[in-house]
This record gives sequence, C-alpha cells and structure tokens, in this order.
Amino acid sequence: MGEQYVYRMKHFETGEWVEIPEWEIERVSLERRGYEYSLPVTQGDFTQVSNYILMFWSHFIGPNALSIYLHLLMHAYGKETAWPSRKLLADECGVSEPTIHRHFAKLEEYYLAWKINVEKPNGENESNIYIVRRNVPMLSQELYEKLPPTLRTQHDLFMQKLERSGMVEVPRYEKPGPTAKKRLKAKGIRDQLHLDT
Repeated sequence: MGEQYVYRMKHFETGEWVEIPEWEIERVSLERRGYEYSLPVTQGDFTQVSNYILMFWSHFIGPNALSIYLHLLMHAYGKETAWPSRKLLADECGVSEPTIHRHFAKLEEYYLAWKINVEKPNGENESNIYIVRRNVPMLSQELYEKLPPTLRTQHDLFMQKLERSGMVEVPRYEKPGPTAKKRLKAKGIRDQLHLDT
C-alpha cells in the first residue's frame, strides 16, 4: 500500500496546526470567517481578465504593472478608455504616484496600455486618459524563449488546449532549427539531396 499523505492546517480560532482527514478538505471554507458581511454577486461588478495575462505576461511586466493594468481594465468598463487620476490609481494599488508612473512604462513597453496627457485651457493638468488593450496579445517567440522552463511548459500546455478548441490559429513556439549550412553537413544529407561531395 502506498504512503498516506498527511494534511494539516491552522485552526481558525486557536491558530494551532491541526491534522485533518483528506475528505474534510472540501468542507474547509473561509466564507463565514473574519468579516460580518460579504458582497452579493451582482451583474457588472466583475472585471474579466485572461488567465494568459496572469500566467505569462505578469512574468515580464511584474506585479505592480499587473495591478495597474487590472485597475485600468476595471475603470474602462469593457471599453478601451479609462480616466482615473494617478492618485486614485495609486491608492487602489497601494503604491505611490511615482510608482504608478514608473511601472506604467512596462505596460507601454508591451503595448498593453497607453497614456494620453490632458491639459486644461489654463495650462493645468487634468486626469490622463488611458487606452487599455482589451485583446491580450500572445507572447512573441523571443519572449516565449525568455520564460523560465516551468512557465514555458505551462505555456505549451495552454497553447495545446487553445489549439484543440479550434477557435484561433496558434503560433508555433519552437527553437530555431539548424541553419541550412549545418543541415548540409549532417550525415547522409548530401546523398539525399543528390549533391556532389
């Protein structure tokens, strides 16, 4: 008989680690813990984001730029434009305004969001208008190759699943093959191509 897994979790009231049987894991819930009220599920109070952004793009843009992107999506309400103030974005993301400015550059670098500065007639700055990309771009071959091996494997699985759906043509993320010159030096290739030796 195989080894038995042991499952432990902190007790909600005492904080002590306790062992629980496997069958009880699905009964563990946080829904009635820590807070008196929970929000009801209502139409329009959700921001949809592709798992592709969370799984792969976040590796390149980082957690602060990802948070900014998600908040801009929320403010865009399904459109491509949003105009929250930098102060509001900073407060929502829990960072400073200079941090918003610094990390927004990552979104611009990959064309995930863009900024339009707005100036009042008297020369004062108004809230920026942000253009937010709604359709998530697939990683280029170059970026794919920069993913750590674990994420490349996950990316391959993601692409296989997408390809099976038949909804979109999936790019091939393959390492470049040997050059023509190297291929010609391979054993037996000259005979196959009827080339003189």
